[in-house]
Parts: sequence; structure tokens; C-alpha cells
Amino acid sequence: MFINIHQVFALFFVPFYEADVRLTTKLHLRQLKDGKYYIKSQEDLYQVNDLIKFFVPFVGAGFLWTCQLLATFGCTLGALIFAPFTWYQQQMLDSKTEKARRP
Repeated sequence: MFINIHQVFALFFVPFYEADVRLTTKLHLRQLKDGKYYIKSQEDLYQVNDLIKFFVPFVGAGFLWTCQLLATFGCTLGALIFAPFTWYQQQMLDSKTEKARRP
């Protein structure tokens, strides 16, 4: 069973800080003879964006968002710069494949 949970997490050693996080909990259930289900094990799955709030209070989420934005910009720029090269290689591969199919 998967459960989506919303949690306000407070670090005891950082006063006045609360991290508002979402997580998915994976529960392994076991049914006993009486028909009731009991939790056999539990696994908490945090999103990276929310997990960093635990380790770098106040600035963690903003820092991660900035890193993700820069990575997105870098990937987009790289795709645009290398698009002609990949197009050329695809054309070469297509022409070789076409020649190999001809009898």
C-alpha cells in the first residue's frame, strides 16, 4: 500500500524552523487469521526537493531550485548547440542503412 503524507517537520536544534514536506510511505501489510491487517514494514520515500530542507535549513530549497534551473538551462543550451551535429549523424546513419537495404 502506498500513502501520500504531508508533514510539518521541525528540527529540534534549529529554533523557529519548520520544513513543510510531502512524502510517500510504502507499507507492507500482513493479514492475520482474524482478518485484520498489520504493518509488517514501512518505507518512507521523500522527494529530493523536500529532503534537502532537513539538511540545509532556510536556504536549501532555494539553492536546489537554482541548481535545477541552471541544469535545465545548460541541457537546453547543449541540445540547441549540438542539434546540427546529431542531425548530421542521423542523416549519415540513415543513408548507410538505406544502402545496406538495396540489393
